[in-house]
Amino acid sequence: MQFNWLHLTDLHRGMRQQQWMWPNVAEQLAEDLAHLRPQSGPWDLILFTGDLTDRGSAAQFSEVDEVLAEIKSLIAKGQGGREPILLAVPGNHDLQRPSADDAGLRELQGWAQDPAIQETLWTAPDSVVRRTIAAAFSDYGAWWARQVAIGKRQPNGILDYREGLLPGDFSATLVNAGGCRLGLLGLNTAFLQLTAGDYQGRLGLHTRQFHAAAGGNGPAWAARHHACLLLTHHAPEWLDADSRRHLDGEITNNGRFALHLCGHRHVPRREERAVDGNRAKRLVLGRSLFGLETFGDRQPEERLHGYAAGRIRLGGPGAGTIVLWPRSEEPAGAELRLDRDPHQGLPRGKEDSEPLVFHLAKPCGSSAALSVAADEQTWDRQRLVLRDLLVALPAWSLVRERKALVEFALGAHPAAANLNWDDDGYTVAGNLVQRLQFFDAVPLDGRHAVCAILAEVRARRMDSNREIGGMVRALADAFGCDAP
Repeated sequence: MQFNWLHLTDLHRGMRQQQWMWPNVAEQLAEDLAHLRPQSGPWDLILFTGDLTDRGSAAQFSEVDEVLAEIKSLIAKGQGGREPILLAVPGNHDLQRPSADDAGLRELQGWAQDPAIQETLWTAPDSVVRRTIAAAFSDYGAWWARQVAIGKRQPNGILDYREGLLPGDFSATLVNAGGCRLGLLGLNTAFLQLTAGDYQGRLGLHTRQFHAAAGGNGPAWAARHHACLLLTHHAPEWLDADSRRHLDGEITNNGRFALHLCGHRHVPRREERAVDGNRAKRLVLGRSLFGLETFGDRQPEERLHGYAAGRIRLGGPGAGTIVLWPRSEEPAGAELRLDRDPHQGLPRGKEDSEPLVFHLAKPCGSSAALSVAADEQTWDRQRLVLRDLLVALPAWSLVRERKALVEFALGAHPAAANLNWDDDGYTVAGNLVQRLQFFDAVPLDGRHAVCAILAEVRARRMDSNREIGGMVRALADAFGCDAP
């Protein structure tokens, strides 16, 4: 079983030159996606590792929405209308810099010399430093909240989403049709880069970010998945020494993440390293989707455009594999064309990398997913609130959603068979509930349908009724959906 993604980074939407350069880049991207789709698609995810904008304003994030809508539409046309889910982390261009006299900024500029400032940031949510960071990322936060809402509504969308300690920190779970669970952790590494200057080796990251985004216990969160991916904007060399120790020794240790995706440098890099017999750590730094590098006042700009596709396979008794398709805009005579990246050491004549092999704690697949028995108490809790809600809904106006619930949540189980959808809602719900008492396994991807029906109930304001509202909250809690 597998998940496929596109790794995009460093779009810098709002950069002045994009007004006339982007249309040609977009045309090449459309052609290259069509070329690459048979090899690496269909794509489940777009993983964006920061610098979506150039200045972090609300207007520029609106422009990002237009670009992403165009890209998603291109992808959906080639895979039956199914759009990929977007997950992103902010970069140092996705914030608005505070004024020079900002009190929080003045404190943060003493970060490296004063451990008390560091402790205040990690432990005091109402501190002046946290308020400064929140204000800097406020437009990013508003944009990101919209993207999360979209991702939760999509078929096989985001589950178990949690915000973290800093703006841009999050964890999320995706589950495919075979019940394979992919964990995504995004961490903000740009929160100290609030002014101009060279920040290499000066940025921060802490294990507290991992735990907070993962619901309080990072290792336990990771262990609930068959594989996990880490997203940051900066590569490890941009972190200070203490933050590097947190990353290597507390966050990515024990082979917890199959791959670490990042951006920022615009020129791609891929590495795999293992130290002192520990499990290997794998990092991919993506090529910028829209990068312009300058070399002195009179030197021409170097255009850097590219992206990568990826696939993670989770079958087999003890190992998973990752394959990458790195893409780069390369000269073709007088023209430029997106093609295989010649700087990535690809096998001769191939567009994809040799598989990266990583330790797989447990294999997954359709048979494994259906054999996962839920804790009896947990399933009773889920079944009873589901029954109560289905019976209590005031009209049979949700027939489409209820059918989807049966089809996706129960799969081929006998509880899904021989229901007469022409009956009134109470009869169908009663028949379903009667069958549910024999249902002793919960396919992991069934939660999507439950969460979808709750979202529809809220959208139609049926939960304004106190009784139904209480059931919605109970069901959301039982199935891990967002409570209203």
